[in-house]
Amino acid sequence: MNYFTIATVSTGEFRDKGSKFFAFVHPIESLDTYKINLQDYKSAHPKACHVCSAYRLYSNGQLNEYMSDDGEPRGSSGPPILNSIKRHNIINTAVYVVRYFGGSKLGIPGLINAYGAGVEAALLNIDKNLWKPTMLVSVEHGYEHSNIVDIVVDKFDGRIINQVFGVSIESTIQLDEGGNVEFDKFLFEKSNGKLSVKR
Repeated sequence: MNYFTIATVSTGEFRDKGSKFFAFVHPIESLDTYKINLQDYKSAHPKACHVCSAYRLYSNGQLNEYMSDDGEPRGSSGPPILNSIKRHNIINTAVYVVRYFGGSKLGIPGLINAYGAGVEAALLNIDKNLWKPTMLVSVEHGYEHSNIVDIVVDKFDGRIINQVFGVSIESTIQLDEGGNVEFDKFLFEKSNGKLSVKR
């Protein structure tokens, strides 16, 4: 199965019997990002009766899923939000649905429909990118070897995501998962045995 990621925030809205459901779809890279966004929405909507949410996050080699009803009847909001994310095969994504109560109860079937419809509205025209599992490796090298590191990273379609500069440079590099062995071998050869991935 192919998974997809998103790069931008998308919004959607659904209304039923006076209640308003505002859905916000976010790309996330960590559990901390999910938590920060959740707190931001709760702070930005103090009069909302619920901020329900769900996420799918690939981390440490496994896919983690989570959902929250945030006080709504059990199974009425978190599951339809998560199911919408799963239906679109999206990962590294969190969805938050802010509900303002309209005075009439919707019942569990009505809530399931409302939360799902709000998320589907947000996902309707969202741009999705094919996802590949990645991993991080670290290489410590002298300034004189920066060009070699750049060449090897480029050959493996990697990306330098962080560098710490001191007496030497420590580069953190993102690679396709499982590509570290060939990367390390090519780096060692290209640098005449002077560079390798840190163990």
